[in-house]
Amino acid sequence: MTKEKTYKIPNNEIRNQMMDFTRDYIKNNNLTPPLSPKDVFSISEKILAETKISYDYKDYNSVLVGSLVWEETLSNIPFSKRIMLLPMCLRNSKECIAEMDEFGLICMQCGNCDLGRLQEKAEDLGYVVLIAEGTTVVTKLIESGQIEAVIGIGCLSSLERSFPYITKAAIPAIAIPLLKDDCIDTRVDTDWLEEIISIKGESEINFTFDYKKLRNEIDSWFDEENLNSILNISSTKTEKIAIDWLGSGGKRWRPFLTVSTFQALSKDFTIIPDDMKKLAISVECFHKASLIHDDIEDNDSVRYEELTLHEQYDIPTAINIGDLLMGFGYRLIGETTFSPEIKSRIFTEVAKAHTKLCIGQGEELNWLQENYVMKIQEVIEIFRRKTSPAFEVSMTIGAIAGKCSDEEFEALVKYNDAMGIAYQIQDDLDDFVPDNPSDFSIMNSLIADLQHVESAKEKAEELLEYYKNLALDSVASINNIFLKSHLFRLIFKILQESKKFPLSAHKHEIINEDSIK
Repeated sequence: MTKEKTYKIPNNEIRNQMMDFTRDYIKNNNLTPPLSPKDVFSISEKILAETKISYDYKDYNSVLVGSLVWEETLSNIPFSKRIMLLPMCLRNSKECIAEMDEFGLICMQCGNCDLGRLQEKAEDLGYVVLIAEGTTVVTKLIESGQIEAVIGIGCLSSLERSFPYITKAAIPAIAIPLLKDDCIDTRVDTDWLEEIISIKGESEINFTFDYKKLRNEIDSWFDEENLNSILNISSTKTEKIAIDWLGSGGKRWRPFLTVSTFQALSKDFTIIPDDMKKLAISVECFHKASLIHDDIEDNDSVRYEELTLHEQYDIPTAINIGDLLMGFGYRLIGETTFSPEIKSRIFTEVAKAHTKLCIGQGEELNWLQENYVMKIQEVIEIFRRKTSPAFEVSMTIGAIAGKCSDEEFEALVKYNDAMGIAYQIQDDLDDFVPDNPSDFSIMNSLIADLQHVESAKEKAEELLEYYKNLALDSVASINNIFLKSHLFRLIFKILQESKKFPLSAHKHEIINEDSIK
């Protein structure tokens, strides 16, 4: 039987010392949220070492680091866009006369505990307040954009469990640990909580990024009427085939990455300039062209649950449509009104991505001809050349259009390298068929190496977690809070969150590049 983890809560003097030092550390080191779990734990260890405070308080201090780094941002979010989550265990269990509904406790303001006073203070300022042990309502409020910041109170164990979800949401979140972990008649540092409730900065920011709305907007660009207008299509059958293919199937992640990266850099999530629309559609033109050519080279007959283009028509027609889509993509970039310098950089990035993708595809074709079992690192390298460039170019040209700094650009390159590999590993896991050993995938390489399907799956999941964490690490130096938060959210949205993703620093250190060579 596994022994339950115990948490130690510092006394008031030590809490104040830790809080003051943590705030100074965040300010002096110019830390920008969100922080990855690995960074939170690392910073916490440094703070405890410098203050000579017992490592028994590492869990409490980690919560402080992860919370206080958001303090300034939260202060600039309107009260009406904040939610406070209070645990029911703060009530006086013997005297409480509150009732319950589907959302939680309905406080009767009886005065027998702090719940009523805290709720009243927050609601008077404009907060949404819930007294509950956890609810999906919060997630829905965040996703809808109605809520942009969270103040949550709970025991250390529950806060630790919620950490991956806070990282996933990448919104301002202050977690305040309870001072008593008995799940009944608990206590909280009311001085700190009331300070956080009332905190207000000098300006207000809009932290909302409505992903669903943007996805829907981008989807609308790819109907026949819009494409005909944007691409100025005539009535030839060749152009009609190209438009039909461009508008069919797919999740449109690449144009989404282009536009959303630009918006995060410009800090404007409302207006999409015409130039960005052209840039986003050009990215999809390149992507759909590559799929046509890949399907021919890989001898695939199904795409988007329909016949591939060369099966619908013939190989010469399909090759020509792919080439036409490439031409459309380059023409759209040329038609934008960006400065010559920006336009030149965009063309260069597209050409570099095209080259990398062709080399990656070529290596896969060589494998098919030679018919040998690839080493794991060889498969990873093909992912790096074949999958990562498609994500990279989508984001980097959006970043160039948004006038990113050199540091931000380099971080995006590393981010997409790791995310592309993680994406392909997850895709291989999802599509793995044990009875098809000739299929190109990391699973088959792992099975050949480990001689066991379940062991191969476990190793693939570990690699997936490693590259997810590596992507998060790559953006640690970014100081634009909008861009950094956006990149954190994308990891989970694009990769759809694997079943095993503890987001732990310990796990991050188990798997590394050397271990997969």
